Amino acid sequence: DSVLLYAYEEEKDKKKAPAVAAKSAAEKKLKVTPAPSKNMQQDLRSDFELRFNNTLKNFDTTKIVLTDTTNNKIEGIIISLDSTRKIVSIKNKWPVSTYYRLIIAKDAVSDSANNLLAKSDTFHFKSKSESDYGSLTLRFTKIDLAKHPVIQFLTASEIVRSVAVTGSNWSDKLFIPGEYELRILYDANNNGIWDPGNYEKKLQPEKAITLDKKLTIRADWDNERDIDL
Repeated sequence: DSVLLYAYEEEKDKKKAPAVAAKSAAEKKLKVTPAPSKNMQQDLRSDFELRFNNTLKNFDTTKIVLTDTTNNKIEGIIISLDSTRKIVSIKNKWPVSTYYRLIIAKDAVSDSANNLLAKSDTFHFKSKSESDYGSLTLRFTKIDLAKHPVIQFLTASEIVRSVAVTGSNWSDKLFIPGEYELRILYDANNNGIWDPGNYEKKLQPEKAITLDKKLTIRADWDNERDIDL
């Protein structure tokens, strides 16, 4: 009775991607969909994304232009293509409540079959205001900072945000409203993620504690929570 044993699942093997059915002629055409948050409102902390249905072969950043409503070009943005070559991200410091136009030329991109977009397009969107977010303050007691604690916010069992805890208080003025499950991860190797155990290497999984009470963040509201560990 003096021996404590932990039961856990090891990290699952990555499954191979299922075979993809042949595309019809209409599906083969290169198409783009903008992906800010709903109602074409851009999150102040995220990149604006263009998502393509086909893998891109050619990509010309000079033919993707971000402007204000009077067609003045926004300087200093960073345009990049992700590793899947299907998502183009536009990184910018988004001022609050500001209207934008994103112009993508017909020949800005092409896919592996040399297909271009059917036409040039312009997407109109607006950055969110501060009132669209909630202010959150967490106060920790009895937390061991030497164990590299990380507070994780989960929605539908998916981690949507992880933040290293470096003091007894943590706050964020621009937190996305919603209901979150909270988990404290003791990040032993300080790499920012939960590491599973490994039987062959005689490694236990990193300890993670799910808190009993969920956290509800209301927009335009000061949200506070005391966390006693």
